[in-house]
Amino acid sequence: MSHQELMVPLKEKIVDNGYRKYYGGIMLVEDQIVQALKCVDLPKDLIVIKGDRDGVEPKAPYLLIQTVSDWTTATSYNTHSHKNGSDYERVYQTEYHSFTLILHASTKGGHHDWFKRFHRGLNSDLYQHAFEQFGIGIKDFSTINYQPMPIDGVNYKRAILDITLCFEVCEEFTVNTVSQVSVVGNIKNKKNPTTVLADIDYKIK
Repeated sequence: MSHQELMVPLKEKIVDNGYRKYYGGIMLVEDQIVQALKCVDLPKDLIVIKGDRDGVEPKAPYLLIQTVSDWTTATSYNTHSHKNGSDYERVYQTEYHSFTLILHASTKGGHHDWFKRFHRGLNSDLYQHAFEQFGIGIKDFSTINYQPMPIDGVNYKRAILDITLCFEVCEEFTVNTVSQVSVVGNIKNKKNPTTVLADIDYKIK
């Protein structure tokens, strides 16, 4: 199922790694997903886990957010600015991220019912608006697949949903500029040859 893609930037978070600044990023996206889930009746006893982290698997019920892949569009737009004596260029681009949501819960609780409702709600204006508030657009999603996971005589089940989200990210780069030019030359004159040295100092105030 496809939905209108949102060109809403993520809430800005800047990480400086020495030579560029990155706005958005996968870590921030996962946090935004969690916040959006809380706006659509996420059960209070359901623990949300972000994938690819160190730690011990918690007891059920829990919801795992696992990153699968990401890609960008070929088009982008750029802006330029000058601050603190330096020039900067920002490149804005739409990114798509594919996530897998995995619910691990007992079949006797109501968590699987909530997950079904969440799946249906992805078609609703309410859920799309909830994600939009955090700069995320719902592009498409799969059906729910199930895996029985009996543990110590208790009938657990995993519900697996693939979802593709889109959002806008920005990279900031320092622009190399020419601030001063030195020109050396000769003015040819039959009577009085003259050497000329010209310094051009270009600065933006």
